[in-house]
Amino acid sequence: MKDVWGKVQKEQVAQAEADLEAAEKQVKDTPMDKAATDARNDLKTKVEELKKDTKFERLKKEWLENDAYAADAYRLLRAPPGGKRLCLTCHTLGDVGIKNAPPLDQLSERLRPNWTLHWLGNPDPMFGYKPTMPAPLEKGDRDSQELFHGDALEELEAMRDAMLSYPRLANLPVNRHYRPVMTGTTPPK
Repeated sequence: MKDVWGKVQKEQVAQAEADLEAAEKQVKDTPMDKAATDARNDLKTKVEELKKDTKFERLKKEWLENDAYAADAYRLLRAPPGGKRLCLTCHTLGDVGIKNAPPLDQLSERLRPNWTLHWLGNPDPMFGYKPTMPAPLEKGDRDSQELFHGDALEELEAMRDAMLSYPRLANLPVNRHYRPVMTGTTPPK
């Protein structure tokens, strides 16, 4: 996560510095405005604190409190083809995958949470025909434990939650910079 947090922190410092520059101009234009001076001073403090946090303690705390589940579920869903999880072998998700099946990033507009969970857990009985989609977690499949720590049902729920919340999850700072490494390739820079 440190690489991602480094990128997020650079974005936040750049934004805070741009806000500080605008606040400096506001104070210069209206030197008697106490609210503008206070806002500028608060921004100075914020920029200093952001630059001092070289160990990303603030981002780590925020991630643990708010984003860990969302980030892990997102990574579980975006796991590159390989092993037993092959979602992206047939489906697309954002800018990755193959277009042989419905795009997973658009399911939030069409599917209900409980139906989606049942469908992921055992696709066969959900249709009047044999679907081509295999169950994403077959009995004993725990290859994904490095991506998500939970039992099989919790993993399915996380996959469902990630699909149904994909647009929001994809825009979380912790996920914007995540690019899964495909087997046999080098990570993107």
